[in-house]
This record gives sequence, structure tokens and C-alpha cells, in this order.
Amino acid sequence: MSSSLIRLVSSINDNNTAKLRITLNSGEPAQLDCVFKAADAPLFRLIFPPKKPVPEELEVSRSYIIEIVTGNSPLIFKAAVETFHDDFTIMMRATDHIDPASSRDLPRVELSTTITAFSKRDDDDEQEPWEITGSTIDLSATGVLCIFPKQLEDNSTISVKIDLPGIEKQVTCLAQVVRTRKVRNERYQTALYFNPITKEDSDTLLSACLHEQRNQLRSHMDGR
Repeated sequence: MSSSLIRLVSSINDNNTAKLRITLNSGEPAQLDCVFKAADAPLFRLIFPPKKPVPEELEVSRSYIIEIVTGNSPLIFKAAVETFHDDFTIMMRATDHIDPASSRDLPRVELSTTITAFSKRDDDDEQEPWEITGSTIDLSATGVLCIFPKQLEDNSTISVKIDLPGIEKQVTCLAQVVRTRKVRNERYQTALYFNPITKEDSDTLLSACLHEQRNQLRSHMDGR
């Protein structure tokens, strides 16, 4: 067992929101919300919400992908089910850390298109709604690197709308601000991680990335 993996699991705070990725009996992928509880790392517990018990699809010794929602870039790792504690609690053992950028082995392409960031529509605070428009630098089905004329707050959750001209579609979803840095002339390079995102939106983004990837390959071949 890697000492870095033990340190990673030990660094996670109790009651952090966790997402368990599984495949349902119907064959559809799903992300299940639960709560992280510390144990003797690399062991940890996942607590499922009331009225949503441990899904029957889970199997002892089988590995699953866990995503821990943190204030920084999300922690993603593989973990195997150790035991079922009760109808709402399982003990798991972390087995491997996963880089979020490669967690789904998806393409990331250079793509310049319009992206609009705006305040979450379900915010309960008294802040005034806001909206800013920028442009993307590169894009994947899990996140985007972009330029905005204003700085966004690190670790905040915002709404974004991205134009996908290659496939003539738009995607609107929530995103976490991973990091921002000023580049020049009041322009801010901003990295966003889509969280949460529906399968439909993720598939649309993937289609756009593959379309752009094919276009760039054709342009490269034509220019040889």
C-alpha cells in the first residue's frame, strides 16, 4: 500500500460529500451521493442518505471509483468494498489514486468558443445575480480552461453555458472553480471542473471534443 495513498485518505475530513460511481443493474452509469467517514486509512466508511440505502449492485471485494468533493481539485481514487456495516453504511479500502484529468481517459482538445459564467440560480444568499462572458482555451468532458475578464472566486461553484459550434449545441451545467490566475490586461485564466454533470451533457461535450479532434487531424493532414 502506497504511503501517499494513506496520506491522501487521512487528509479527507469527516462529513465531506462523496460520490460513488457504479453501474446500475439496468446498465446505466450512476453517481450516488454519500458522506465520507474516516477510519484506519486506507480504510474509510461511506454513509448513504436516509431512504437511500446501500445499492444492491455493490459487491464485496469489487473496486469502484470514489470522488471526494473538496474545496480544491476533487480527489478521485479507486476503492474496494470491505464489508457492509448496515443498510446505510459500508467499509471501503482505497486502492489507487486517480488524476482527475485522466479519470475517464477522455480527450482534451484546444477549442476557442464562447463560455458564459453566471451565479447559481438556486443560491439562497442575498447576492445580486451576475453574469460574465469569456472564451475557452481547451475543453474536455470533465472540465474546461478558459479566459474571463473578471476573476472568479477559487473553490466556488458557479453555472456555466458553453457554445459548441462544431455540433451546433449548447451545454449548461454547474462547475467548480479549481484555480484562477491573472495573465494580462485584466484577463484571468480559469480552470473549471464540471460537478455535477449529467450523462447527457457529458456525452454532448465528448461529442464536441471528438468532432474538434477529427477536424484538427484533417487540417494537420491537409497541411502536410
